[in-house]
Amino acid sequence: MFDTFSVKVPSPGGEEERTARVYIPEGRGRFPVLYLFDGQTAFFDETAPYGKAIAIHEILQKLGMRVLVAAVDCSKEHRLSEYSPYPFRHGEFVSCGAGEAHMRWLTGVFKPMIDARYPTLAGRENTAVMGSSMGGLMALYAAAEFSAYFSAAVALSPSLWVKEGAERMLTRLPKDSEIYLDYGKKEYHAHEGIRICLQRAVDVLFEQGVPFTFSLSEGGEHNEASWQERLPSALTALSFFKRFSE
Repeated sequence: MFDTFSVKVPSPGGEEERTARVYIPEGRGRFPVLYLFDGQTAFFDETAPYGKAIAIHEILQKLGMRVLVAAVDCSKEHRLSEYSPYPFRHGEFVSCGAGEAHMRWLTGVFKPMIDARYPTLAGRENTAVMGSSMGGLMALYAAAEFSAYFSAAVALSPSLWVKEGAERMLTRLPKDSEIYLDYGKKEYHAHEGIRICLQRAVDVLFEQGVPFTFSLSEGGEHNEASWQERLPSALTALSFFKRFSE
């Protein structure tokens, strides 16, 4: 079952009205919740800007995982700012670093809205966050800096390159968090220094003693088709999702 509705989201360019998309699994009872960035690419190809969605609901169904998914479309003009906690300038890419403000909205407004509307298990232990690219950076940031709300994060091709030392945020992860982190070998050329960023992130996770899985995808690319292929491995790697398997 799917539901869509409009929400007003604060953005660097002013408040924007966007589409919220929610997938509710079949069956009775209450469900854990996965919050997903870039809602327009979450479910259906028709709404994806590049014609391909990750179709996460289909993967969850195939894996027998009864997880509710809540996602809001990104800002068309201010995505880089909204999905980065750090201001940065990298060639043509510029961000004012509005990620914290977005997360305060997501945890303070959107999450209570989802918990009120749907049969959710609202506690931290039953709430996860996921994203790809800049959304992957935000998933790690959310798990580290908003850990009162999230116990698990899936970060596909996270944009750790936006700030030197961005991986330091992972030192704030509680030890009972769970992290899945990956990257594709065919993505390396896009951002200089990303290998070092990933190694540092893995080192921090080791040092913190946080349970994590890192996967390097041999043929992995920076697009929804590749992330879709990598999703089953990501979801089955974390006990968060295994707990809710049929």
